[in-house]
Amino acid sequence: MTMIKEIDKKKILERLLKSDTFKSSQTYQNLLKYLVNASINNESPKEYDIAIEVFGKGSRFNPAEDPSIRVYISNLRKKLKKYYSEEGKRDKIKLDIPPGHYVVIFSQKNSTRYEHLLTKHSFLYTIITFLLLIITVLLFYIKPFKNNINDETLFLKNTIWRDFTESQNKLLVVLGDDYFFLNSKNESNGIIRFHNINSNEDLDNYILKHPEYKNYKKTPYTFTPHLSLIPVIKLMPLFCKKEEFEIESSGVIKTPNLLKNDILFIGSFRNLYIMRQLLSDLIKNVKIGLGENSLQLSDSHKIYTLQGYPQIKHTDYCLFRKIPGPKNNYVFMLVSFFETGMSEASDYITNPETLNNINKVFINKYGEMPEYFDCLFRVSGLERTGLTIQIEYFSKIDPQQLKIW
Repeated sequence: MTMIKEIDKKKILERLLKSDTFKSSQTYQNLLKYLVNASINNESPKEYDIAIEVFGKGSRFNPAEDPSIRVYISNLRKKLKKYYSEEGKRDKIKLDIPPGHYVVIFSQKNSTRYEHLLTKHSFLYTIITFLLLIITVLLFYIKPFKNNINDETLFLKNTIWRDFTESQNKLLVVLGDDYFFLNSKNESNGIIRFHNINSNEDLDNYILKHPEYKNYKKTPYTFTPHLSLIPVIKLMPLFCKKEEFEIESSGVIKTPNLLKNDILFIGSFRNLYIMRQLLSDLIKNVKIGLGENSLQLSDSHKIYTLQGYPQIKHTDYCLFRKIPGPKNNYVFMLVSFFETGMSEASDYITNPETLNNINKVFINKYGEMPEYFDCLFRVSGLERTGLTIQIEYFSKIDPQQLKIW
């Protein structure tokens, strides 16, 4: 990613403020100035700060009850889209505010961001087709790949994976898919995602507080984020060890699916859906939102809080869990907040050398590598790329004490 100098950011801001799109609106000029200055100062603005410092709302402002700031930001994105489609269509550098965030991103005009595809209803079927293509390619090449197993499959010989690969059960790969909704009466308004709405129940509760959203319903389509797709190729040798497997999204999985198959879940804490019950014994509380992502485990008072945003320097956490199913089946879960943790953790658990590190920490504490366990990784990264990874927490699971089924 090209680094944009401070002086260039100021020039871009000045050009936007003088444009026909912005020059007649002091409100959106002030909002844009605030966000760009925060970027220049390497700050991550929060919804509460914007409400106080830009719109003069009182200290009692509650984002959960007052969505006005999100509405202003949404309208600002529309103005930026209008500007870059008309006056600024020849600009070499583009200013973006990714959905769900308030951090301003400067990027080359020709770099298309995945998040923006979701805001264009005309791209829905393109996205779905692309995801189906990935699955089709996997299914087509998986059998020939079985006859060409190389050193990359050595990780499967580790005791952590051995039970899973030798099991005769069908493998169900569950990919976490994000929750989006739209106005059922006017779909041209586009697709919406709020960081704190991740299920039908969340949406129903939000509508109770905000009746103006009464016509909004869950989209009929599945949106699988990059986060859930990252480890698929890395874990492909695992699929090759299975005679039978399927790939499904977490949004449609029902309890019977969890009872009769070996399960491999890959996704985010925000798109667990029914899979959340498989973490009920471990996780006391999870917060998902802008500047407030955190994780608290049941057997610890410590709260693991994420720092920064994926677009800048930040930390992420990824949970690697192996538990027994109720009918001689196995369940593996790889769950993170962002792509950063998922990418680094999937590398870690498919590398024989780093897998041995997991074995060592458990053996040092328990005298053996337990059959079932929890392992929490802390990942530091920059611009969605992991830089360092370390084991932050690990614990042996006693199947007799596991009461989640």
